[in-house]
Amino acid sequence: MRKEISNEKYKIICFEIGHIPTNCYVVLNKKENKAVLIDPGFASEEIKDFFNSNEIELLFVILTHGHFDHILGVNFFNPNMVYINEDDKEILEDTTKNAGFFINLKKMEPIKNLKTFKDQDKIEFLDDYFKVIQTKGHTSGSCCFILDEFLFTGDTIFKEGVGRCDLYSGNSKEIKNSVKKISQLEKNYIILPGHGEFSTLNQEKQNNSYF
Repeated sequence: MRKEISNEKYKIICFEIGHIPTNCYVVLNKKENKAVLIDPGFASEEIKDFFNSNEIELLFVILTHGHFDHILGVNFFNPNMVYINEDDKEILEDTTKNAGFFINLKKMEPIKNLKTFKDQDKIEFLDDYFKVIQTKGHTSGSCCFILDEFLFTGDTIFKEGVGRCDLYSGNSKEIKNSVKKISQLEKNYIILPGHGEFSTLNQEKQNNSYF
């Protein structure tokens, strides 16, 4: 399944991939025809074919958190750089911590070219940047990213819900604080979650019982 949303500067293509359908986002700068990949949870020939057929250059990968269904496809795309929050680096190769045991994963490939970031960092993307907002709760290193009018929320905020907090480093009190942090943003961002349908911040303020 594939969905698209765009504005004057960016086209964002959402591919729903994997055993647990995960939203993997290609964030394309239209003018430069260069892109960032967010949460490649599984090896996807469809996404690779999309890059190749449109002659799009992949600059780097960003991970919203370290669970297996958001990271398994990273090495398949052979990125020059992979970004993750410093608090989730520890779970990347440990299937007892990254929930890989759900699909009987015993071992994880190390992710190459890994670079960590922290809360409020800016990840440069050509003449723009992704602003990092650390949103602990689903995992200790879970993050949301703002780019222009778009808010990538990973498994922190879904349409009318939030991510589970009962796995390693999850914390229900922290996710409430993280939702409060996001609710204080003034702009009506388009919410692009790790699973499920798109939403907007105003819609979630009205309809999401966690807000």
